[in-house]
Amino acid sequence: MAFQKTAPPTDIFSQINNAHNGSPLEIAQSILQSLYPITTDVTAQNTSSQPHNLEPPFTNKELKTIIKTLPNNKAPGNDGIDFIIIKQIFKSCPSIIRNFFNKCLQFQRFPTSLKEGIIVLFHKKGKEPRNISSYRPITLLPTLGKLLEKLLLQRFNYYLEKNNKLHDQQYGFLQGKSVDLALSTLVSKLEEAKRKDLQTLFISIDIKGAFDNLQYSSIKNSIDKIATKSNITETLKDILNNRKVIIQTQMGPSSWPQTRGCAQGSCSGPAFWNLVADNILNADWPPDVHLQAFADDFAFVISHRTKKGVQELAKKASQIFSNWVTSNKLEISFDKTKYMYIGKLVNPSHIKWNNVRIQKVWSLKYLGVVIDSTLSWVPHIIDRGTKSLDHYHQLQRIAGKNWGLSQTNRKLIYKTVTERMICHGSVAWALNISERMKRKLNSFQRRFLLIITKAYHTTSTLSLQILTGIPPLHLTLSKEAKNIKITRLRQPAIINDSLIDPSDYEEILRGHQFHPADFKIDFRISTEPAPNYPIENSIYTDGSKTTDGTGSAFCSFDDLGQLKTKWLGKLSQDNNIFQAELLAIHQAILHHINSKTQIKIWSDSLSSLQAILNPTSPHPLVRDIQKQLQSKNNIYIGWVKAHIGQYGNETADELAKKAINEGTIINIKMPLSSLKKSLNQELLEKWQLEWNKGKVGRLIHEIIPSPSFKLHKWSRGEIMFFSEHGPFPSYLRRFNLKPTALCNCGDFGTPLHYATSCILTESWHFKKPSTSNLLHWKKGILKNKGARIQLEPLRTSTRVSSGLVLPGHSSPSFGSQRVCSNSAQPINWKGRVVGAPLVRRRRDPNTVGVESDLCFHCASGLIRDPLTRTHVRLLGPCFKTGRVGDRSTPREPPTSDWSTAANEEAVFRWATESVRAPSEVLTPAASSRHPRTEEAKKPK
Repeated sequence: MAFQKTAPPTDIFSQINNAHNGSPLEIAQSILQSLYPITTDVTAQNTSSQPHNLEPPFTNKELKTIIKTLPNNKAPGNDGIDFIIIKQIFKSCPSIIRNFFNKCLQFQRFPTSLKEGIIVLFHKKGKEPRNISSYRPITLLPTLGKLLEKLLLQRFNYYLEKNNKLHDQQYGFLQGKSVDLALSTLVSKLEEAKRKDLQTLFISIDIKGAFDNLQYSSIKNSIDKIATKSNITETLKDILNNRKVIIQTQMGPSSWPQTRGCAQGSCSGPAFWNLVADNILNADWPPDVHLQAFADDFAFVISHRTKKGVQELAKKASQIFSNWVTSNKLEISFDKTKYMYIGKLVNPSHIKWNNVRIQKVWSLKYLGVVIDSTLSWVPHIIDRGTKSLDHYHQLQRIAGKNWGLSQTNRKLIYKTVTERMICHGSVAWALNISERMKRKLNSFQRRFLLIITKAYHTTSTLSLQILTGIPPLHLTLSKEAKNIKITRLRQPAIINDSLIDPSDYEEILRGHQFHPADFKIDFRISTEPAPNYPIENSIYTDGSKTTDGTGSAFCSFDDLGQLKTKWLGKLSQDNNIFQAELLAIHQAILHHINSKTQIKIWSDSLSSLQAILNPTSPHPLVRDIQKQLQSKNNIYIGWVKAHIGQYGNETADELAKKAINEGTIINIKMPLSSLKKSLNQELLEKWQLEWNKGKVGRLIHEIIPSPSFKLHKWSRGEIMFFSEHGPFPSYLRRFNLKPTALCNCGDFGTPLHYATSCILTESWHFKKPSTSNLLHWKKGILKNKGARIQLEPLRTSTRVSSGLVLPGHSSPSFGSQRVCSNSAQPINWKGRVVGAPLVRRRRDPNTVGVESDLCFHCASGLIRDPLTRTHVRLLGPCFKTGRVGDRSTPREPPTSDWSTAANEEAVFRWATESVRAPSEVLTPAASSRHPRTEEAKKPK
C-alpha cells in the first residue's frame, strides 16, 4: 500500500520499478526484500557478573498515566485493535491488560504477534515514483505492543535519568532537551570561536538511512553497556528478535523477516538510536573538537589558531567518527555531508573524509536554521521568507477578498502556522536583529496582513499590524527568543532595560521524581465530591488574588469544630492563584507533618489536586507536596466545591483574602506566566514607540492610538473609508491613477465627501461633522453597529464607483467602469447606453443663486443663472480628455434663448467644445504620468 497525491493506493505495483514483475504477492515480496535485506547479525555476549535485577510489576497507575495520553486517531496494526478499544478495556477491567503485561515482564519476552508490522509506503515529494527508494516505509504496529513499549521505556528512561547515563550533547528524543537548546549550544560555540579570531570548521554529517540500517547487535550491546541487566532490559532486547513486516495485497498478505533497522512508527526506535549514538558522543575527543547530535543529525565544530591545526584536528575527528560508523555497519552520505569555514583566511583548505572530498558551502542548514559563514542570518531570513510565501499561496486558496475564511480564522492560521515556522530556533539568531532583517521580516508579514484585512495593497504595514493585533515580526521574534533563553536555557536576558535572572522564576522539571511503580499517593487524594464535609479534625486551605496582591491561608479545627490553628501568607503581586492554593496545601502538611493521627485536608482547587496526582508534574511546589505525601501515609487530601456555604471552606476563603494585607510575607519563585506578562508589556511598549514614530498610517493612529493584541474586526469597506486607501478620486489622484481628485459632482472626492455631502450618495448620508468633531464622529461610527451597516452601501454603490478606475488598472473597484459623455456611447449611472448625456439639475452649494446641470459620466457640466441664463461655464474636468474648463471667467453661450431644443443643443455643443480648448489642458507634471492625458498635449 502506498500514499501519494498522483495515484491511488491500488496503483502501487504499477508505479514501482518495471523490473518487479509477477503477481501482486511476488511484487510485494520483492519490495520487502529491497527495503529490508537479510543481515547476519552476531550479538556479543555479556559476560559480566552483575546481579540480575528484577523490576517490580507494572501498576494500574503506570498504565493509567500512559493510556490517558494515547491519541485516538492512530491507525491500528495487524490485529485491528486501536487505542479507543484499549481505553475502553482498561476502563472496564484494568487488570486484564495489567496482568498480561506483567506476564511478559516475568518471562522477559515480547510477544511475537506484537512484533508484526504492516508496511505503508509514503511517496517522497519530488522523487521518481517508479523507484522503490522514493518511498518511505511506515510501520503500523499493534497498539498493545506500543503500550508495552511505552511501559518498558518509562522504566528504562527513569534508570538512565536517575543515574545520568546519557551524554549531555544528545538533544534529540529526550525530556528537557530541544532544538532550541541544540542550536543555542552550536551557535555559542561558533560565536566564541569567531570572537577569539580562531579558524573554525562547521561540519554537518548525514548518516545514510540511519534508522533503517541500525544493527540489532549494536542496540543490544549498547543496552548491556549502559544499563544493569534486569527483566526490563531483557524484555526490551527481545523486541528485536523475530520481527516481521507485512504488505497487504489483493491476493493476501506478503510477509518478510526484519533483521535490522528501527521500525518507523515504533516507540522504541528513537530510544534505541540514542543508545548507539551515545557511544560516539562519549569518545575521547580533543579539547578543540566539539561534537553534538540531535537524533541522527551530527555536527562538528573544530577550532584552531592555524590552518594546519584545523586540518589535523579535522583528520583526527573524521578517523574516530569513521571507526564508529564502520563498527556499527552504518554509512555516511557524502552527498549530504557538508562543511562551512568561518574565519579570515582567503584560501582555506579543503577537507577530506576518508580520502573523499566533501562539499564546501557558504551557508549550511542545520535543524531547520540556515547558518552562514558570517553569522549574519540574512540567508536564514530569506529561506523563511520563501517558505512563508508557500504558506501564503496555500492560504489564498481558501481566503479571498470577498469570500472564504473569516478574519479571525485567517489570523489564527497565520499565528499558529506561519509565525511559528518563522520563530523556529529564534533563540539562536533573533536576539540581535539588524535593520535589514527587520525590513525583510516586515515584507514577509505584510502579505498575510493584507490577506487578513482584505485592505488595499498601499495601506501601510503599521496600520495593518494595528488593525489585526499582530505585532511587528521582529518584536515577536525578540520576545520568543528571550522567553526561551530564560525558561529553557536558564540564561539571563534583558527585559525593560533590566537584567532578569532565571533563578527568580520557576524551573520546568522533567521526568519522574520517584520510581514509576513507587508512586502510591493517588489513593489518598480524591477529586470527587464527598457526601459531607466534616469540620471536626479537618483542615481547609484556600488562595486568593486581587488587584492588591495574592494571599494564601489554611485553618484547622479541633474535635469540637472550633478553630484551632490558622496560617496566613502574603505572596508577591506576580504570584498567581495556582501557587497560592498549592502553598496553602504545602503549609498545612508542614504544620501537621508530625501528627500521629490521620490528617484530612480539604481544598477547593481541583487543578491543584490533579497536578499532585501527576507523577511527572513539572511544577516545583507540586513535587515538594508529592515528596511529603510519599514520606507520610496518614495524610489525605479531598476536594470541596467552592462557594457552597461550607463553613470550613468559607473560613479559609476569608483568611486568604485577609492574608493579602496581613499575612506573613512569603517569597517563592515567580511563575512563568509572570515572565510572559513582562515580555508582552515590553513588546507593547516598543510597538507603541514604533507606532508613534511612524510617518504613515496617521489616520488610523488617530482612531487607534495604542496597539493591542486585539483583532479589530473592520470590514474591507471600513478599512478603505477610514484609511482613505480605496477607489476614491483623492486616492487615485495621489497615486497618479486619475488626472483629478474631483468627484463626479465637482467636489473633492474624499471618503468623507461621499458619506456626508455627495449628491450621488444622498440615500446613505451621515450628518456632516465639524472639523473639530471629525475624530469623535469616526469613533462613534465604529462603536455603532447601525452606523457601520449604513456605511457599507458606500462600498458597493455604483454611483460612487462611476468612472473611478481607469482601464487596465488592477486595483479593486467599487463597480464597473463608466464612460465619459464625450465618448461615442455614453453610459448613465444605471448602466444603460443613452444617446445624450444624462443631466440632473441641482442647486450649486458654492454659488448663490446659481443652478447646475451635471453630467453623470464625467465632471463636465453647465452652470447657469436661472433668471438670465446668460452665464454658462464648465464645472469640472472631463474624464476622457482630462481638460478643465474655466471656472472663474463667465463665457457667453451662442444664444440666450433656451426655449427651443435646437438652441439648447447648440449651447451644449459649445460647452463640449470649450472642454477641448487647448488653453485648459492639465499641468504637464500631472498629464505626463498617465496615457489618458497624452491626447491633451496635441493641438486641436
